[in-house]
Amino acid sequence: MRVPVIFSDESWGTIQGDQLDELLERRLIIGFRRASGWAMVGKDELRSNRGDHSGSWRDRKCNRLLMSMQSKVEEAVVV
Repeated sequence: MRVPVIFSDESWGTIQGDQLDELLERRLIIGFRRASGWAMVGKDELRSNRGDHSGSWRDRKCNRLLMSMQSKVEEAVVV
């Protein structure tokens, strides 16, 4: 999937989604478009600022879903 971005020289373009983290780490991007709107580096919360950045966003989403399901199963067993 292509992601619209604003590069550090203020030019606009699109990149492959899997390039986003690397370009952010290298400070080559100052903003990018996500589903909820534009995210600006230094103003909006980014994945790398949350401390939970091991694996891809799909991995983290799956882990959260599994943890949620596990807690519901544990609640059902206790009842």
